Amino acid sequence: MTLKGVLDLLDRHPEHRGNVDASSKTSGKAGDESGVTVRQGARAAFLASLWCRQNGPILVVTPRPDDARRLHDQLLTYLGEDQPIHLLPEPEVLPFERLAVDSNTGNQRLTSLAVLAEAGNFAGPAPEVQPLVVCSVGSALLYTLPPELMAGVFPATGELSLWKKGDRVRIDALLGQWLDLGYHHEPVVEAPGSFSHRGGILDVYPTGSEWPLRIELWDDEIDTIRYFDPVSQRSIRPTDEVRLAPAREQLPSLAHQPTMETRMDALDYAKCGNEVRDRIAEELSILSTAPNPESLSFYNGLVNEAHLMEYIGSNGLVVLERYGRVEAEALELEERFERMREARENRGELPVNFPSPHMDWETFSNRLSGVPQMQLQTWVGDDEDKIFKPSTPYYGKLEQLASDTRRHQQANYAVVAITQHQRRVAEILEQEGVGVTQMESLDSAPSAGQVCLLPGALRDGWTVELPKDGSEATTLVLLTDNELFGTVKEQRYSRRRKAEHGPEVVLADLVPGAHVVHIDHGVARFAGTTRLGDDEDEKEYLILEYAENDKLYVPTDHLDRVSAYVGAQDQPPSLTRLSTAEWARVKNKVKGATREMAQELLRVNAARALAVGHEHGGDTVWQQELEDSFS
Repeated sequence: MTLKGVLDLLDRHPEHRGNVDASSKTSGKAGDESGVTVRQGARAAFLASLWCRQNGPILVVTPRPDDARRLHDQLLTYLGEDQPIHLLPEPEVLPFERLAVDSNTGNQRLTSLAVLAEAGNFAGPAPEVQPLVVCSVGSALLYTLPPELMAGVFPATGELSLWKKGDRVRIDALLGQWLDLGYHHEPVVEAPGSFSHRGGILDVYPTGSEWPLRIELWDDEIDTIRYFDPVSQRSIRPTDEVRLAPAREQLPSLAHQPTMETRMDALDYAKCGNEVRDRIAEELSILSTAPNPESLSFYNGLVNEAHLMEYIGSNGLVVLERYGRVEAEALELEERFERMREARENRGELPVNFPSPHMDWETFSNRLSGVPQMQLQTWVGDDEDKIFKPSTPYYGKLEQLASDTRRHQQANYAVVAITQHQRRVAEILEQEGVGVTQMESLDSAPSAGQVCLLPGALRDGWTVELPKDGSEATTLVLLTDNELFGTVKEQRYSRRRKAEHGPEVVLADLVPGAHVVHIDHGVARFAGTTRLGDDEDEKEYLILEYAENDKLYVPTDHLDRVSAYVGAQDQPPSLTRLSTAEWARVKNKVKGATREMAQELLRVNAARALAVGHEHGGDTVWQQELEDSFS
């Protein structure tokens, strides 16, 4: 679905077009800054128009993660799911905790960083269609990989992680480079960030790719490269090259070693016991060779020193949505993280001077001053937004809606309704004598007097008066379920594949005390649900209890990561310990056992296929007489 026709009509409004043009021209000079005031419900429409005019990447920074997610989903409604509109989510791992980042969240972060690095011309030409990335300020404050490395440039040699048909390669060197980029070996590639090796066949699932790639070698030369379906193993289409972005956001082996050593030397273990000191020493000793995935986010501040503003070149633009709220949220996060640090230092769990995974607001502001930026203010009154006005709320009074729509048709308005009840609304309007057009996508501007109904979900509608220009529409009215019925069920967009693990869990079927399995963290006991956050952004979380009284709070929109525990024994299972490699060892053991079983089944079936059977003769006369006796 796309609302390109709505954006085309908006482009007729001179003041709106002027605001968009002025904002797009801000890009090009570091420190350039402008400001636009737009109604909260129309911010996605304004940003969609800005993206259509912008010649470089756009990074939108919102106050909170839910703000970023909602804005991202609304932008996809306006522009279409096939456009490079990405969400850079927060990793949902608190600072100084040893927890693995959710694999889907990690891949989503790496994909967004990779498209920004590609758009910034850090390695090769920029893409034809520039990306728009939305993130919260908490995500923007996180230290990350340098954009050159994210674009696939190895820091030591300057070589690109690019391989083409006809290239000659050494398999051991090639696999070593993939390991350095954070890819891990699996018997079969099923998820981004994995690779497999069978003779002269190399399979790799690149970060951000919809499909894995298969590289076939002829001796030491790359013969073919093609995308394939990991389930059916069928080829999808050939390609001439493969380019890999990093598969992890922490790559200790490629980090700047002198900086890491300086930071390690500054650690003060005076308050730490021997157990904490020995554990950190052991983890640091293998950090660059065989790191524990659950400890990588713990050492993010030690390994990474780049920041998100480095990804924004002179052709880019940073949009700060509600700057005051962004700053307040950043300062609140900074204070919260500092309290966590002090508490852990006082308990002896963390050495003094341990690097934080986040930069402070002052540092971020200094970095921000070096890139083109604009402030988008959205908390406004009716007199502050001269373009977008609120649409009439009906709250289920559809007879009034029909009456107003007839009047709008007579006045040459264009009415566009985005609703999850498209057929029902169409039936009611047609019964009242209102002609409507049902469509799946609005690719061109609606004509004067046209009423368009489309399936989808937007949070708020708006009304814009257009210049009177002959037969063109005089006013554009956008309605959503919020105006039609007083409520709207938000539509979630996700590019990730459906999880294939264990029996599906339905929240209503979960009872406290039941054992469940989180795909990334292991066996836990379900303890119920809770709601966290303020009144505006409150969310529901599952409470999972692990060994040693540890708890994990899982958002209900990550329910696909949790499955019911199924065991052969009557006694309850042992709970997994968080912040350890226990669950990774269990999964590796199961994979090994499954692989052995598969190999045994192959051997048995191969033996059956090759075995010589005993040939029996045809039926005798006696057999025929016996059969006839039963008839």
